[in-house]
Amino acid sequence: MEALLGKTTGPCVEFSQAAESLMSDYLGRMRDQLSDWMEKNFVLESAKYLRDETGALASTMPNDMVRLLRVQLSTAQQYLEPIRFILALGPAAASVKSTEIMFSEKIHDTDRAIRGFLAAQELLQAKYPPSVTTTAAEAARAALERRRETLTAVEGCVGFSNDLLRLSTLVQEYRDELEGVIDASKIEGLGISVAEALSTFDDVSAEFLDFAIEMSQVAALSAAGDVHTVMVQ
Repeated sequence: MEALLGKTTGPCVEFSQAAESLMSDYLGRMRDQLSDWMEKNFVLESAKYLRDETGALASTMPNDMVRLLRVQLSTAQQYLEPIRFILALGPAAASVKSTEIMFSEKIHDTDRAIRGFLAAQELLQAKYPPSVTTTAAEAARAALERRRETLTAVEGCVGFSNDLLRLSTLVQEYRDELEGVIDASKIEGLGISVAEALSTFDDVSAEFLDFAIEMSQVAALSAAGDVHTVMVQ
């Protein structure tokens, strides 16, 4: 039989290729599904910030995001061989990483809007001192107040910064948890260490920490400019 097949013992090449193709498709679908969920469900403009048990402003966004990640990877761990589960870690973490563009844009847009408002406020005060009460001056002040009402409030900036810090912490904690349950001896054939397999988690955690710091600086700018008219809802 082996002579007729023209090969010795071992897995069929076609079967191996098919398995690799299925694995690639699975990882791609998992990444796309996570990314799609996150982009649709975490709309920053609709975030609701409440006081947590420590008194800090926060939303449910960080816990929700990491819970989605856990669901996907728990399923993968249940049904995949250890060596294939390792291959699923990078794409899963990349789905969280894909939200970085959305968060970065929110930070920069908020910063630009607040700086623009503060510059306009300074110009208005120079042109129309408080003692000036002409019709033109009052109209300009009213227009500036309407502009203020479109800005993210100090509370919203602080809440978003807290969320980003919490997200950084949760991703790092989950990464450390995964490292503790992965048997390194079962992935020797990959030629990479457990730490290398989890490196995308490290990148994501570090990036969100940087975002949290950036947003805290925007919050300080907002507070200095007395931007407090509206809360993010």
